[in-house]
Amino acid sequence: MKKFKHIALLTISFFVFLCVKQARCQEYNYKINAAYIYNFTKYIEWPAEITKTGNFVIGIIGNSPVYDELTSIAKQRKIGTKNIEVRQIKPEDAEFCHVVVVSNSSCNVLKQLSELTKSKPILVITEKESCAYKNACISLFLDEDNDYKTKFQLNRAITESHQLKISSQLTTLAVMVK
Repeated sequence: MKKFKHIALLTISFFVFLCVKQARCQEYNYKINAAYIYNFTKYIEWPAEITKTGNFVIGIIGNSPVYDELTSIAKQRKIGTKNIEVRQIKPEDAEFCHVVVVSNSSCNVLKQLSELTKSKPILVITEKESCAYKNACISLFLDEDNDYKTKFQLNRAITESHQLKISSQLTTLAVMVK
């Protein structure tokens, strides 16, 4: 009986450890995702007439902790000479943004968003792996096989159809989608 309690306690401890480790990865991931999103803007070129006036607007669709992280970055940094404005938006508001981030839980709006942003210079980024195959320019994801490192998939065809030019430096770091 004592041996059974010891094994049960070890098993429970192991699962608690795994849950805490996973929670830390997810918490840390949003800071990394925000940094990636901010840095993507340095390696994407928008048409000149789009970036002449106003703030650089990043819209977030759905509920994501990346909103708070991007807001924190926006208080400290600029994109080029422009102030960064982070907004919670609905898909129909995407046309007023330079970047649209679709939360993991809101990927179901990706098809609608694709129709609304078709041929417009808007970088669409998702927080879910493989969405770059389904109308997103970039998909951020955790590589479980590589110690939960953040990676991203880049769909060149979709990004270029949005009138955006991609730096070769960005393509060398990406998992390319065909």
